[in-house]
Amino acid sequence: MLGRTRMTIEQIATRFGYTESASFIRAFRRWGGCPPREFRSRGGHSGQPLERASVLARAVRGR
Repeated sequence: MLGRTRMTIEQIATRFGYTESASFIRAFRRWGGCPPREFRSRGGHSGQPLERASVLARAVRGR
């Protein structure tokens, strides 16, 4: 969603069930290797291996 939409980070956090965007940002940084804003500014990739990104996606969907 960060790479494909113009939704704010707060909107994305809410969509995934987080009541506070700060919790989503911390989780994203832990799983993705960088904060969501940096991920987005890099064009939707963090420089982490693709498998790490899929782990992140599964973890976020599981919330």
